[in-house]
Amino acid sequence: MIEVHIEWLDDSGDLLPAGLKRRGSIGRVTRQVANDDDVFDIGLKEFAIDPDRQLQKLDFDRNQAYHH
Repeated sequence: MIEVHIEWLDDSGDLLPAGLKRRGSIGRVTRQVANDDDVFDIGLKEFAIDPDRQLQKLDFDRNQAYHH
């Protein structure tokens, strides 16, 4: 489990308008496993970066099959 703490406020630390929700950036986290010199990418999680303070919890499936 990975926790990502996000804080998107204006320059003075005040909340941004609610109309900006879902108009921000997209965060991406990948999980990769290396075997010798070969790297297998086994997961990608995406999450919205919306105004205000948020906590995103990303859980990668440990049983997900490797792909090359």
